[in-house]
Amino acid sequence: MDKADRSAYNAIIDLPYEDAPIFRVLDFNFLMDLFKRRKLVLTRPSKWGDPFENLLLKVKVFLKSNGEEINIRGVLDIFFGQCWSDNPEETDATWRIYSPNSNGVRISTTVSRLFNSVCLAPDRAPSTSVFLGKVKYMTAQEIIEFIQDSQNATRVILSADGRSAADWLLVKRMEFKHESEVRLLLRDPLQTVPQYEPQCAVSVDPFQLIQEVVFDPRIPEYRVQVYRDQLGMLGVNVPTRHSKLYSLPKMSIEIDVPDQK
Repeated sequence: MDKADRSAYNAIIDLPYEDAPIFRVLDFNFLMDLFKRRKLVLTRPSKWGDPFENLLLKVKVFLKSNGEEINIRGVLDIFFGQCWSDNPEETDATWRIYSPNSNGVRISTTVSRLFNSVCLAPDRAPSTSVFLGKVKYMTAQEIIEFIQDSQNATRVILSADGRSAADWLLVKRMEFKHESEVRLLLRDPLQTVPQYEPQCAVSVDPFQLIQEVVFDPRIPEYRVQVYRDQLGMLGVNVPTRHSKLYSLPKMSIEIDVPDQK
């Protein structure tokens, strides 16, 4: 990790093995776009699907001193995130959720490769912070109780370097535990990305970042070859394979039929 800026504003959180593999499922067209544009795209928390992931954005906050309501949207909405997973196992649920059109791929890299790639992104503003952390899973009631504790809420809201706010953005409901998510977070305190923009992009070298591409098991073999050819035309030479999750083994059975004479 010596290549990256390891200041107090960048951190790997609850991921003890920096060379551990992590995975992300995305549409093949998005993979092509990644290799063409060489950009990782992250999304604001306010756009995340589960309402419990941005619960603090929906809570009214008042000052104890005078009862004045304060707007805390800027505390979390200056973050952008992207989801990965440290679960190496392929599952039917993962392919169907993240590749709904049966046109997906699973890319893999490591914790350190992803963290360093974003920390060293040439177009990352110096004011931004990078966090890469393991998601913690809690029940809905535990999340509500955490937010209703004024000390916890204060720590998140007044997080000077963004670490406490990042910790909060690494909390998800127990119902999503099967994802075993690892979340990449980019904090933009000076709001170099305009507020109306739901996403931000940082430049990376996908040829160095991505270590393997696995094709959705539902993609026909002929189309897998077409996709391999398309990647090859871009100069992509990372290992690829076609998932065998739905492949039947080759079997033969010999039976002995008694002589009926």
